[in-house]
Amino acid sequence: MLVSCLAAASAFAQESSDSLSVEQKQESFLEKLDDIQRNVLGFSIGGNVRAGYIRSTVDSDALLDDSQTAEAQAYTHANLLFSIRPSKETQAKFGIRIHEDWDNAHRQGNNVPLIDWWSYDGLILNRHVDFNLGTMRVGYTPLTIYQPEPDYIMEPEIFRERRETVMEERSLDGSDRRLMQGLNATYRSGKMGVLDDIYVQGTLARLRNNGKKADQLFFDFDDADRYLAGGRLGVNVFGVTVGVNDIYAFDRVRSTRATLLQGNYPAVYDWNNVLSGNIGYDSKTSGRSGLNFGANVEVAMSYWKQSIDELGNDTLKVMAFYTDSIYLPDESKDIRGYMFYKDSVDLSPVERDLGRLKNKLGLHFDGYVEYDASSWNAKATVNGIMNDKGFQSELAMTPVTMGLTSILNSNSMYDPSIAMLLGSRSGALENLYFSHYEAVPQAAYNMLIDNTSGAVQLVGPDRYFVQSDTFELFNNYKYGQYYRNGYSHKTLRRSELLAMSRALDPATSVALPYGYATPNRKGGDLSLVFDWNDALTVRVLGGYYKADKIDGDSLYFASGSAYVRFGGGALAKVGNFLNWDRTLDVSVSYEQTKETDYLERTSSSLAAGLNADIYGPVALLAGFHLLKNEFGVSYAGFLDGMNETLVLAGPRLKIAQGAYLTMQYGLMKNSVDYKAFDEAGNVSAKTVDFTKNIIMADVKVNF
Repeated sequence: MLVSCLAAASAFAQESSDSLSVEQKQESFLEKLDDIQRNVLGFSIGGNVRAGYIRSTVDSDALLDDSQTAEAQAYTHANLLFSIRPSKETQAKFGIRIHEDWDNAHRQGNNVPLIDWWSYDGLILNRHVDFNLGTMRVGYTPLTIYQPEPDYIMEPEIFRERRETVMEERSLDGSDRRLMQGLNATYRSGKMGVLDDIYVQGTLARLRNNGKKADQLFFDFDDADRYLAGGRLGVNVFGVTVGVNDIYAFDRVRSTRATLLQGNYPAVYDWNNVLSGNIGYDSKTSGRSGLNFGANVEVAMSYWKQSIDELGNDTLKVMAFYTDSIYLPDESKDIRGYMFYKDSVDLSPVERDLGRLKNKLGLHFDGYVEYDASSWNAKATVNGIMNDKGFQSELAMTPVTMGLTSILNSNSMYDPSIAMLLGSRSGALENLYFSHYEAVPQAAYNMLIDNTSGAVQLVGPDRYFVQSDTFELFNNYKYGQYYRNGYSHKTLRRSELLAMSRALDPATSVALPYGYATPNRKGGDLSLVFDWNDALTVRVLGGYYKADKIDGDSLYFASGSAYVRFGGGALAKVGNFLNWDRTLDVSVSYEQTKETDYLERTSSSLAAGLNADIYGPVALLAGFHLLKNEFGVSYAGFLDGMNETLVLAGPRLKIAQGAYLTMQYGLMKNSVDYKAFDEAGNVSAKTVDFTKNIIMADVKVNF
């Protein structure tokens, strides 16, 4: 790999720096590197191994006297990516995740690896067809297939590294492409006469549902009853791109009925179809340097339907046969019978329509103007949307951050009077930068719940399995990979998004919680970025969005406000400025989003970071993040505000190439303002504080 990189770098260095922009140079470098890697046939292994320790203690007046206050975990975690390239056109890849939780090591012994990536990929037919079979990442347009992520302004290095590690556990790579399993193929013609390119892409994928107890009963089943069929085509000529995109996500009724356990009704189905067209222009395709500009407009129309499957209760007349034995005079026995009709209840599932939203429009516009000089670069980017309240595109609007998940010290017990606040004690910052991952052996005792009737309760109060029917679970001890993690790569249906809309972390994005496909939004934002000599980068942004008032209608997301967003930040690379061969980076940023109506939320963020080479292989990383959320109208009826502070710092030692030892200390303070209700109905304002001290150390080797 090193030889390949050096060879590609040498070829890259020969490009004329006067005729190509920085972006074109990077693309040329990557193309040459890919060409070299394609010609290296055989077997290769890449990835990383991390061994570490984390200990967290919590202190709060709300803790019960006998509550656990400390939590520690020692672990070894390996991500291995195997690549087999039989030819320069194709390769097979599979990724294995191995996790050893040393706190449970005494009861481990059959902790099999978790395969989280398996694909066969290729670039064939004279490099005109690119295909993926198996695990893949797919992206179309911002209103069809797209993965929205929060916009981080000058995120400190120490927080960025932790966020990327936590996201990696959920198989997220930080891009706008969605993780799927299926088949994806793209044809690109290349230059054809006056046409620069013609592209055709098709995608068939399975969309994994969230895990449920019923799915996990026998461990071996992964019932995927939701699927995606998508396609797009377009043409590019003289820098102008015109395209059409169509996606269809649906639940398969017959397969769902076939896998449902007896009595596990009702079942809810969602259908979502989005058809869009886009047209855009990018001056960079002409190969010009200096001033460049571009714009793209996408108009989409969505269709959504929801139905429910219930067991029928119609009374039917069915034919029955009655038999009886009689004795004849000679004492012989004869069996006689007759036909008759009787009433019977038909328990076949019946599908009933719950609602539909047809021909709802969405519009997204983005554009940029950029000037690249020899010593400085300036870029302005604008985005605008205009989406109907009924617009639905689940593959473009499911967020990657769920928020309000208990991460550290989840076993601590608090005063029951603040039980509703327990989801808030972890807070947004803990969800962004921390996780807890362990492998636990499974058996009947920790998958099913005994009740006093002697049966085993599965899901609801009226659905039981007799223990004799579940004997196959005992001593099975297959391993379950458990996460306490605030990120998710799954897509959610509209019914699921509606159910969790109030549970979304208000700190992730108040204005656009579902990205540019957020329903019931009109407005836009502007971002200005200035970079000087790769020594100073400054960014300023502002935005305004409007939402129509909606409250009480179960088909739509509740809203009704104007959203104002502004902020900015700066990154100073002092080492580059002073021509040092050492790194000394300092960053600072501030952002605020204000909701003028509805819940009248205000979210403010202040962050600062330091990344400095101290001496030899030793570097110091530090970060500070203050997050403040205020609610003019109590959130969920009782929450008035949250103030979170996270300070994280520690040294990093470079042991060898690609190997690092990191030690960090973190102090996290969360203050929650809420309304308390007594038995008489009186309301009082109260505050509860949580303080967590975190010690972490790990060794990570990349290869």
